[in-house]
Amino acid sequence: MQNETSTILLVDDAKSNIDMVLDIMGDSYDILVARDGETALEIAAEEEIDLVLLDIVMPGMDGYQVCEALKASEDKAEVPVIFITGKTDENSIEKGFDVGGVDYVTKPFKDKELRARVKTHLQLRSLIKHLEFISSYDKMTGIYNRGMFFKLGENAGIKAETIFSR
Repeated sequence: MQNETSTILLVDDAKSNIDMVLDIMGDSYDILVARDGETALEIAAEEEIDLVLLDIVMPGMDGYQVCEALKASEDKAEVPVIFITGKTDENSIEKGFDVGGVDYVTKPFKDKELRARVKTHLQLRSLIKHLEFISSYDKMTGIYNRGMFFKLGENAGIKAETIFSR
């Protein structure tokens, strides 16, 4: 399902961690790097990203706050966030999932494990996007189907009865 190279936003304040992830995955994906939460949110607002690899412990905004901000954003809420951190206690792991993370990888991580988790979540995202597309468009005409017209109308504040009563 993935024809083009996926874009990953890597957020970590430690250069050694950034270099390690770039060595492991840099050839397979377009990777954008942010060293803090504020920069990560700026990049996410400007770029089309497919997945976020996010450290928890950073100066300023921590990873939990960054994840919450992404999930609160209408156009980035569906982007999968994988926490990649040294925090191994159960409370930290649980909080990572509670704020919207889809996975949690602890440092030091194994190369193959990180690649497999990223690949899996990118495939899931691609499949979900495809399902959303086929559920919104008519297969024969290639235009929005009736359900999508209702949804667009509701988003615009127009009730479906108004559209089809004419």
